[in-house]
Amino acid sequence: MLVLPIASLIETGNHISHGDTLRFEKAKELGKIIKNTADERSPWAAFNNQDTLWSREELKKIADEWPSEAAKKLSIGDFTIKNVAEFYARMGHDVEIVTGDAGLKQYQPAKPALIPRRKK
Repeated sequence: MLVLPIASLIETGNHISHGDTLRFEKAKELGKIIKNTADERSPWAAFNNQDTLWSREELKKIADEWPSEAAKKLSIGDFTIKNVAEFYARMGHDVEIVTGDAGLKQYQPAKPALIPRRKK
């Protein structure tokens, strides 16, 4: 499954709207991905799995934790992408942050350790 974090959606939309060419066409393509995500069409996962990450308590947690990360030059967008990755890792998924940004990639959760099966 592919998860589209809200921060990724916003950043991609910003890049499209500031592009030199094909803004309409690229926006339509992103719109198709958003619709497929909302409808949970494979390989996309729906946005609603992330609802708990935007609760009142979680927003306060972001407000408390992000400033120290900002001091290390981690953007709030990347911070929330990291939180989404950790959320899915805690659910037992093998998570990969697909990005060309080495700084963001370093926040990719470790793969869960394989537990060897015992021979009978």
